[in-house]
Amino acid sequence: MEMTGARNKLMPAAVALLLICGGAHAQQAGPAGAIEISAPQPVIDLGPALSRERLTEPGDPRGSWFSISVQNSQPVPVTRILTAFSPAGLALGFEQFPARPAIAQVIPSDPAAIVESAPAFGANAFRVLLPPRGHATLTVHLENAAARQPVLAWTEPALIANNGQTSILDGLIWGLLTAAVIISSASAAISSRVLAGWSGLFLFSVLMADLTASGFLDSTALVRLSGPYALFALWTALAVAAAIRVIDYVAPFEAFWRDAARWRDRVALAVIGVGVVAYAGAPLAGALVRLVALCGASAAAGYLSHCGRIGVAAARRLAPAATVFALVTAAAGFNTLGLFGVNLTASAALSGFAAAGALLVALTSTIPAEHSIGRLRDLREAHRHDDLQATTTDEAIEREWESAAIAASQQGVFDLDLESGNLSLSAEAASLFGFPPSPIELKAEVWTGRVVAEDWGFLRETVIAYRSRTETPFRVEFRVMARGRQTWCELRATISGKADAAEHCLGLVADVTSRKTADTARRPLAGILPA
Repeated sequence: MEMTGARNKLMPAAVALLLICGGAHAQQAGPAGAIEISAPQPVIDLGPALSRERLTEPGDPRGSWFSISVQNSQPVPVTRILTAFSPAGLALGFEQFPARPAIAQVIPSDPAAIVESAPAFGANAFRVLLPPRGHATLTVHLENAAARQPVLAWTEPALIANNGQTSILDGLIWGLLTAAVIISSASAAISSRVLAGWSGLFLFSVLMADLTASGFLDSTALVRLSGPYALFALWTALAVAAAIRVIDYVAPFEAFWRDAARWRDRVALAVIGVGVVAYAGAPLAGALVRLVALCGASAAAGYLSHCGRIGVAAARRLAPAATVFALVTAAAGFNTLGLFGVNLTASAALSGFAAAGALLVALTSTIPAEHSIGRLRDLREAHRHDDLQATTTDEAIEREWESAAIAASQQGVFDLDLESGNLSLSAEAASLFGFPPSPIELKAEVWTGRVVAEDWGFLRETVIAYRSRTETPFRVEFRVMARGRQTWCELRATISGKADAAEHCLGLVADVTSRKTADTARRPLAGILPA
């Protein structure tokens, strides 16, 4: 204990000795290799010129000491704000970092140089002021620094503008991501759709990952427990697992591999497990999660594009969003590997594209989609030997089947707009009203003129009576004049909308003339359909 205390007391003396040596060196040779901080660039990366010092502190295992020579060749004082930048590769997880790189201390060798904390620009920002035509060696104490640690020297106006623009952009991105989460979650809660539920979980994970990457959660217990990079890996793992379920619902894997459902769940749980291990502090687990996300996003975009090509409508709607996320993860990988250098706009641009992809996913999740393994298998077999874009989709085929079934039952679609009075009829219903057999929309005065005058009042009163009882199925009989003869029609319909603002009367109309001819009463009837 006494020896440790003695070492800690000797540390400031060692730093002072280093400063004296550095100051002497600066006085003799500093200007020749010093960084010119009076240069017109709004931001200068001091990282390449930093020289790591062999100085360690027992009570600070994550701390590192660097030195750098700076000079001001102008006849006026020059001020720069120093901030640490997260270098490329730090998020790969090869080494566990409990926090982001931060400047803990800056000590100048020249007493004329002024260094002070600049909390207005961040908790770990420092203001350095060099006198006219002065130079000094700065000893920089960094926490959680990488081997090649970027340190940025800003002019104050440039840093103020950057922070303002970053705040606005972050707010817009978080707003878009939050809106996407709300859209999918609300759709899942209202409609109980499985696709919307998994989409909501995926989008929530993407939102939390972006908040973590931007530093918004750095002061929370989630980050303090294992660090921002480990937490980001956990959110990424949850997003990948949810994406697997979203994609499987839209285009079931079982259509291509019969055991896919069992392995789908195993893979999703394994990804979550790796994310938990990364959050617990395993060094390589974070890199593995990012690699899985990169490969998975590309595979998802290709798979959905293929299923959309052979005719899966929901896959066609989701494929653009998957492509956006594939490009975002690829670009993020390039940025992590340092291919973009010290790029201040890369992360914001990637977050913006991710928000656009999130909105596409949210909007897609609100559209009903059927989880049909058999239908995808049929489409796969139909396009096994071609690479052409399908001219029709599974949903279009289903609508054709529904229309064929209605036509086979000798019924037609009856859609009355209660606000305008306009009536839309399918081809079969138009034929019953004496019009050519093709879909048609009729104005109120046209179609009501086809209803027999004795029955028009009865039909009108029935619709009015059920207008306040929305979603209650009812039936009503009436006669129409078609091709010079009377035809008995039976309408089975419901009123849609709210009770105080009903919108449509939608149902099926059929020819019941033969039954009514045999009926001795021949009276128009109306009533509630049995449940």
